[in-house]
Amino acid sequence: MELKFLPHRDVTFQSPLPPAWVRERISRKLAPPSVFRLFRPKEEFVGEVDGDTFWFARARRGRREFPVVRGRILDAPHGSTLEVRIRPPAYPTAFFLVVATLLAAIACMQLGVALDHLAPVELVSLVIPVGFAALLYALFFYDTPFQMDFAEAWLRHWVEAPPLQQPPSAPER
Repeated sequence: MELKFLPHRDVTFQSPLPPAWVRERISRKLAPPSVFRLFRPKEEFVGEVDGDTFWFARARRGRREFPVVRGRILDAPHGSTLEVRIRPPAYPTAFFLVVATLLAAIACMQLGVALDHLAPVELVSLVIPVGFAALLYALFFYDTPFQMDFAEAWLRHWVEAPPLQQPPSAPER
């Protein structure tokens, strides 16, 4: 498992369908993006397909944000290859980065300019901003891997790509 500050996943997989069919199947599942929308579209996802690139996200907004999926459709000898990046949505990520930066600034002010005059008691005051930043990170990104799995499964279903084979687990002793 790889630890990342801002989680994302790069996935490449094969589809038996030709690129034109993959483009058509993905675009059939998407409502066009809109800046201002009074009603939720009948499609579950919004996004667009532009040539050999595509992006989509869930139309529903809320606490458990669905990741943004961006990808390219490449021609392959026996169908198509899809190169996909799955990442959290921009607004919650930007909010987290702003708040984490402010908390880091508070922690630096708690430390003071001269680190050589730092008493052990003052280190306790760092627990609050650092702990709050860790809590905020957990609240924003705790279910991101599960949401990324869900997004990848949707896309694989749309383009009829087989799931990745999981390596066999080691026998228990």
